[in-house]
Amino acid sequence: MIDLHTRKVIHSANHGPVVPNYGTLLADRGYVYGASSSDFVRYDRKTFARTDLVALDADWYGIPRAAVDERGRFYAIRDRNLIRIDVSRC
Repeated sequence: MIDLHTRKVIHSANHGPVVPNYGTLLADRGYVYGASSSDFVRYDRKTFARTDLVALDADWYGIPRAAVDERGRFYAIRDRNLIRIDVSRC
């Protein structure tokens, strides 16, 4: 992660074991979210700890694994269905 004001690296980690077969990172409202073929997660702003929010178990046909629209609504694939994820309830 890079601090956009100072342009310095503030955190780095190997998330490969928890994001198999590629993953997507998204930033919204000061948080970083991630999606893999198995989970949609949020990373803590201070500790960078991962919190699983939604199990996806998705059939993937490409990348990105998730998206956020202009209103801050998240979308991902679960099984073969497009779902909207309400992060305010997670």
